[in-house]
Amino acid sequence: MREENKQEHPGNGEDAVPGGGEAARGATRRQVLRSAAAAAPVLMSVTGRPALAAAQCTVSGMLSGNLSGPHRTCEGCSPGYWKQEQHFHNWQAPYRPKAEHGQPASRWTEYFPALPGMGGSGGLPSDLTLLDALRLHGNTQAEALARQAVAALLNGAYQRATGGMNFGYTDGDVIDLYRQLLDDPQVSLEDMADLFEMLNERHCPLG
Repeated sequence: MREENKQEHPGNGEDAVPGGGEAARGATRRQVLRSAAAAAPVLMSVTGRPALAAAQCTVSGMLSGNLSGPHRTCEGCSPGYWKQEQHFHNWQAPYRPKAEHGQPASRWTEYFPALPGMGGSGGLPSDLTLLDALRLHGNTQAEALARQAVAALLNGAYQRATGGMNFGYTDGDVIDLYRQLLDDPQVSLEDMADLFEMLNERHCPLG
């Protein structure tokens, strides 16, 4: 779903979909299915690794109806959650929302390749921090992808570091998935944003 069609609301920071309901959910599912179909070869290469083979909460596991093993509630927190200062304590190392202990805030290019337009006419600064990315409005495909990719990174880091989230991917997996999808000419930035959004917009266990 395109980020410009969304708005923040108070509470746990989850993003709301105006005019929701069955029709909106149906449109979202169709859009995600299209994006997943375009990205299928990459999704299978990442989720086919032994550590993730039985995961029900990966994109491929969710869309295939993977029922192996006990049922798990798939989880993820939105960009709206991760950008709020009261939730910064849930950011896991090595990611820093702001400068601390003499270390600068974590920057986008430390973990992800530069986005189209970054540092140029596209309006995304070359020194974009992870927190800056979360605060983008999603008015372009690059902005929508940036904020969703960072939220997925932080969800994966929380799963890796604490085991307290059934996200389906670690932060390392998210980086690998992002790089492989970006290199695939069949996958658009909008496809990538839709897939990460689907992962992030599940039940947030962090309040």
